Amino acid sequence: MAANMTQRPRIASPWLVMLLAAVVLLIFYAAWPRGGLRERMMSSAAPSEVSVAYLEAWLRVQPASPEFLALLGEQYARLGRLDDALHIAQRMDALNSEPMRRKAILLRLSVAEQQTFAIPASDPLRAAASAKLRAQFEDAASLAWPTPDLQSLAQRAAAADAPQLAMQLYARLAAQDPAHHTQWNGQASRYALFIGDYPHAADAWFREQDAATTLDARRRNFLAGIHALQSGNLLNEALAAADQHAGALADDKETLIVLLDLARAANRPDLARRYATALARFASAQPEPREARAMLRYASFMPARRAPAAAQPTSYAYMDGPQASGTMRERFGASTRGWGAVHVQRVAATTPASNVPTASSAKTDVKAGAKKATKAANSATTTTAANRDVAGLVFQSFVEAGDLPSAQKIASEQVEKDPHSAVWLKRLAQVAEWNNASPLALKSWLAYAEMSNDPAAWANVLRIAPMLDDDHAYLAALRHASQANPDNLKLVDDVVATYERLGLPDEALAFLAALPRGAQGNAIDERMGTLDERAGKDDAALAVYHRLQAHSPENAPYALRTASLLYRHGDYKGAFDALQKARGGAKNDDEAFWRNYAQLARLLQQDKAANDGYAHLLAAGVALRRPRRHRAIL
Repeated sequence: MAANMTQRPRIASPWLVMLLAAVVLLIFYAAWPRGGLRERMMSSAAPSEVSVAYLEAWLRVQPASPEFLALLGEQYARLGRLDDALHIAQRMDALNSEPMRRKAILLRLSVAEQQTFAIPASDPLRAAASAKLRAQFEDAASLAWPTPDLQSLAQRAAAADAPQLAMQLYARLAAQDPAHHTQWNGQASRYALFIGDYPHAADAWFREQDAATTLDARRRNFLAGIHALQSGNLLNEALAAADQHAGALADDKETLIVLLDLARAANRPDLARRYATALARFASAQPEPREARAMLRYASFMPARRAPAAAQPTSYAYMDGPQASGTMRERFGASTRGWGAVHVQRVAATTPASNVPTASSAKTDVKAGAKKATKAANSATTTTAANRDVAGLVFQSFVEAGDLPSAQKIASEQVEKDPHSAVWLKRLAQVAEWNNASPLALKSWLAYAEMSNDPAAWANVLRIAPMLDDDHAYLAALRHASQANPDNLKLVDDVVATYERLGLPDEALAFLAALPRGAQGNAIDERMGTLDERAGKDDAALAVYHRLQAHSPENAPYALRTASLLYRHGDYKGAFDALQKARGGAKNDDEAFWRNYAQLARLLQQDKAANDGYAHLLAAGVALRRPRRHRAIL
């Protein structure tokens, strides 16, 4: 019987029993509340009268417990039992503990906030209560606070319409919590802009610059600080801050562009010249010395190079001139001799004074305004190098600073780099003229005029070329003016006279032959005949005169020209026949016609015709001269 008792079956094996025991222990461990009473109460549901009663009961047991007092005061404040909350604050002060004193201050601030915000905004008492609340926040801010409490105070001060205090608290947070300095400095800058304290807003960005570890971050924060000062129109202060904080950014391209624009906006030509000189090395590569000297030499302009210039028009757009094409958009009407007024034109776009939101916009939405300010500062840095015409900016800055030789050097380099750039040809022409480099100015004006057909450029060529006695350039401008106004015979005569001064009568004849034969067709043929005679081409001249006389048979001057040329070649009969054809159109006062008519008739022994010619002379009251003088007329 005893042996059977010792070998009875087991309900569970030992390892299973141990496993079940361990599971039970784990369940107890997981269910056991952790942390202090404050954490458990805060993690529970919203405060209620039950939780307050529970805490009051504990306080009866431990009336000086800091944990129970702090938690009960918060519960009272959240339930709106403000008088009870103030009573708890008094009990906290009575403990004579610095941590409890700070908690009492925070509790009183919570009560004051609820009391103030409970007053309607239209109630006159609201302003006095708000002022009292702000004074309480200022008193609290004078104490040392741990980082979480200091952050809470900054946020609540901003909500209480104390942005200046919020700015100061965020600045303290940046120094107290270096791990999150970017966040706190950003908040400090926001509220500084909110109240229009632009220097403090800039200081926040400069603090970020000092803490930055990359060039891009330093540049971004530095430019944000400069833009913050610009947004307040503190241009001189911005320039001073740039000198103080630039450091390694003094040779940075994007930074120099911003500072150059800033110096120009502040009307500081000395700083503009300095920044422009530093930025000039980013404009373009330096030309070879020989080529650079060639740009400054006086050049002779051959007509053959100019003629095809307008044959192939090229459309383009540029910043500081008209929209040009291969065809003339305006007829030439400017004076060709007088000195025009010289004006400095702004030919480079400038950066706006600031991309940072103003204080008024910040007051509408502080967070949105600060985000826009940061994005604007970043975008200004990233887009400047890609979109700005650095060479144009440097050129314009030198011009505004009165450093014309440097401006001319920049323009010459750009023309060497791109000889077909209408923008830089015009800039080079302008600055060369202002710098008294007249030969280079003339060369550049002519190249720009041929490329753009700008009437003002052609007028400048017409003005400068005679002063430099450059008939080649003058001829190109005259030809352009004549082609634009073909009915202007004065321009035609000037072109022909210039060709003759250059010893190019054949080119002058080709020019006349190419002119359209409109209402001035006979006048152009007259000039061709006269030029043929002066060039010794009597046959060509005679052909022209015959053509004129055939077109106008009774035109006495045409007949006289034909007769004169035939007479010089000894063809008296042909000369008399030419005059005879125009006899019906001659008047009594055409003295030269009738004298030649009578003399040729006398030489040909046609007395009747000679007497007829003398009769017309007598009718005009002209005294007859001796025959030898008559021959001299022919």
